[in-house]
Amino acid sequence: MGDPASSPTDFDFWIGAWDCAWEGGSGRNTITREYGDHVLVERFEAYAPSAFHGTSLTVFSAELDRWQQTWVDDQGSYWHFVGGPEGSEVVLATVERENGRDIGKRMVFSDVEPNGFNWRWERSEDDGATWTQAWAIRYSRR
Repeated sequence: MGDPASSPTDFDFWIGAWDCAWEGGSGRNTITREYGDHVLVERFEAYAPSAFHGTSLTVFSAELDRWQQTWVDDQGSYWHFVGGPEGSEVVLATVERENGRDIGKRMVFSDVEPNGFNWRWERSEDDGATWTQAWAIRYSRR
């Protein structure tokens, strides 16, 4: 059985104000539906000691039957992700060039409940055969 088809409601769980916690840090994230309810706007803030701010715009493409996200932050990062549901998780992925090699990077939203979920940042150096977790965040609804 294949993965479920994407839909414009796949990220409804993400909308809201969140407290975020990870090993060695914390922050907050606010996700709103804007621009005629077609765009999810994310405003992320990590608190000191590793403070940074980032924003993403996430839209559903009916033509692609996938989600697309653009992320930018105050560290100069820019990424474009594509994805959707994969089993019980929602995954957005991209490929980035590092030292002359293509490295897979992805965000994985899992264990979704009404008042919280887990988020993982992972990377793959073998074309997605294996993934290594680089960062994990627990989201709790404010």
